[in-house]
Amino acid sequence: MSTNSTSPQPAIAAQLAEINQGIAWHYSQISILKAKANALNSISALPNEIISKIFVDFAFLSGPPFDLKWTKVMLVCRRWHDIALAEQQLWGFIQDSYSCNWKRIRAQLKRSGAAPLTVKIMAGDSGMYNSTLLRHAERLRELRLTGSGIHVLGFMHSLAHRSLPLLREVKFDPSYKLEDVPAEVPRSFPDALFDGRAPRLTELDLTQIPVNWSLLRGLTRLSLVKASDTYQPDTFTKVLSLLESSPALTYLKLARLISSNALEQLRPPASLPVLESIWIQDDVELCTALLRHIKIPPPLASTGADIAPFLVPVRAHVRASGAPTLRCVQLNAGESNFMVSTFTVTTAPNVLEYDSGHFIVNTHPANEHALRGIMTKVLKALPCATITHLDCRSATHLAVSSWKTAIALLPALEMMYTFVNVGATRLFTALVELTENPRKAVYPLLRHIHLYALIWGDDDTDTAPSVLDALRLLLTTRQARGTPLPILEITDQGASLNLPEAEWEASEYEEFRRQWQEDHPDDPW
Repeated sequence: MSTNSTSPQPAIAAQLAEINQGIAWHYSQISILKAKANALNSISALPNEIISKIFVDFAFLSGPPFDLKWTKVMLVCRRWHDIALAEQQLWGFIQDSYSCNWKRIRAQLKRSGAAPLTVKIMAGDSGMYNSTLLRHAERLRELRLTGSGIHVLGFMHSLAHRSLPLLREVKFDPSYKLEDVPAEVPRSFPDALFDGRAPRLTELDLTQIPVNWSLLRGLTRLSLVKASDTYQPDTFTKVLSLLESSPALTYLKLARLISSNALEQLRPPASLPVLESIWIQDDVELCTALLRHIKIPPPLASTGADIAPFLVPVRAHVRASGAPTLRCVQLNAGESNFMVSTFTVTTAPNVLEYDSGHFIVNTHPANEHALRGIMTKVLKALPCATITHLDCRSATHLAVSSWKTAIALLPALEMMYTFVNVGATRLFTALVELTENPRKAVYPLLRHIHLYALIWGDDDTDTAPSVLDALRLLLTTRQARGTPLPILEITDQGASLNLPEAEWEASEYEEFRRQWQEDHPDDPW
């Protein structure tokens, strides 16, 4: 017996055709119903111009739309897709990091039409961007280019032969493989870019590219990192003249510009009345001299490295009339560095946000004695009468003596943040010693300690019992002195402190609460 594979009988084929026809009809009905539902939506009554404006606001809500996350609105419906596709200004934000996705970049260049371009490229060894971007040079509004020296320098000099009517900001960093660039390749920033072909250029950021300082005028943002003068030796007077040529500067970054033997020339300070942020990195003597010779507004945010001697002008700056009121100090003490950051808010900033403060100083003391000396000078320079909060979660390498010095210099201190680590043990020990010392009458009476029980490894787990013992001793000491701690807050979401040593709180701390309420009936717990 045998069977043969044959095509479906005519009746079955007819049924399948009827089913497929029904499916198609239902799909069409679904589309009609969706269209009717969309028509009932109030946003569908808006003209395309209003919807386009909404798309632009949405795209910029979380910053410039380089990541193209805003394009998900194109998936809502065909109309939205077409409106977003026609919004040229949004397609003009182009970013690429080493991937060299030139298919996407070319698509964005096409969709951006005649809109201005904001381009950020970290190209590595690739030079494929040269010809592509040069064809659109007249539309460049902002250009930030980082990559191998040979390609960045080559593009920079090719750009000097183009008309750049919209160019407002330029950043060139050829430091990657700069040593491989042949000697015959020009390395200086082209003077031609200041001859009028880029009339709107007001923001300049150069790394290891010499530039003619005398041509830098009318800038609002300036960053020069190892960017010496092209034609003349760099002197302290020339730096001040450079700043005077751009009195409207709002951002200034200078790093390794002049030699220390150029400080013999003195002159009146340069005035920068609208400066918002300054970042300097150089020898201590140069940083100090520069800060003494710049008139800067009180709200200025500043950062620096290894610049302890500059605290004299900084003291005047942070205490000037109109300066922001500092509320919180953050101490970071590692094995080889010590950092002090100040903030105008009382909530603890993220432990890693070291660059978001109003004033930041970072140093590298040789030993604990040097650290304590620097810390003392920094805290004395600050208006400590307004500082009520201390964030010491990252101060793991401060000794007990240094903690006692720091706390005594903060007379208005009310609250501390700390992690479970060896630094917390030393901190609580210092607080106990200050509490027991009757001569420390200026010791601030803390009201609130917030302990974060974040365990990073075995070392922190081993430290937890000693931290709790030190904290317990602090609480009992204060209670015995008649000044119990009003608020103890422990954040332990991972149950890291599930230890017998922690069971004292429920029974003993209730007594502190009762005693406090009896002694302070008008002060809420």
